[in-house]
Amino acid sequence: MDAKQYNQKPFKAQSVDHSRTGWIVDLSSGNTVNPDCYWYFATRKRAKQFINLLNSGKSAGEALYIVWQQ
Repeated sequence: MDAKQYNQKPFKAQSVDHSRTGWIVDLSSGNTVNPDCYWYFATRKRAKQFINLLNSGKSAGEALYIVWQQ
């Protein structure tokens, strides 16, 4: 079975909340918008790294840990 691929690009947090800074990775499925599936990052680089780790087969928790250790 193929692993789920996350092709979306991070977007600026200010696009959904003007008081926030940083970047968001949306892990909502399909064309739905679910803020409960938003993962927030301070930089676009970390957000992209998170997506790359998910695509390599890491769980979201493991990917987040790796991103924040660097």
